[in-house]
Amino acid sequence: MIENLESRMTDDNRRIINQLIDLIVQFDITDEKGLADLEEFFFMTDDEKLDKVEFCVGKLNRDHYIFEAMPSEDVTKMFDLMDLCNAESDDEKKLYYIIKMFDLAEYDLYLPYTAYKYIMSGQL
Repeated sequence: MIENLESRMTDDNRRIINQLIDLIVQFDITDEKGLADLEEFFFMTDDEKLDKVEFCVGKLNRDHYIFEAMPSEDVTKMFDLMDLCNAESDDEKKLYYIIKMFDLAEYDLYLPYTAYKYIMSGQL
């Protein structure tokens, strides 16, 4: 898995891939199912599954301080991504924009399986 990720690394996805590699090593993940299980675990609380999109969008909306240290061009990108995410009706596509926003905000990778799928398909 790590070799496949490294072979797809670009300047645009470097941070995401490095976070994925760290998670794969830390949690001893050997396949996509392991990544999918980890992603589901990230959204479990007290045996209740949280909605991924709702949780992540809520985090972005609550953390206004993220803009303070961002260069103005990144703030513009963030607002553009937020607009695209809000206009999207498909949750899977919303997750794509959320991954990009979390990367821009330098948040931890909450969606490792989803990011992996997008990287493997050449979309991220």
